[in-house]
Amino acid sequence: MMCSGYAKQPPSQQGGTEAQPPRQAAKNAAEVAQKKPRAGKPQDDASYWASRAERTKRQAARHQDQATRDHFMKIAAGYEALARSARSVGRDPD
Repeated sequence: MMCSGYAKQPPSQQGGTEAQPPRQAAKNAAEVAQKKPRAGKPQDDASYWASRAERTKRQAARHQDQATRDHFMKIAAGYEALARSARSVGRDPD
């Protein structure tokens, strides 16, 4: 059985890049992160959380059991708090 000889080649000849020292790799990652535009995330979208709160309230209304309703309303209150938080984040310049 013949080996391809690929594994015997130095890393620079294997078609990949040589490993960077950890500090250099971290510096490169930080530079890329600064250049990359910030993607819109659900945690920053107040309307997303507000709609989740409304849906959860509607779901709570469907249940007969008061304990279940209370549970869903507590979840909805959490979503409303996230919506308020997202609104405050949107006002602060990054």
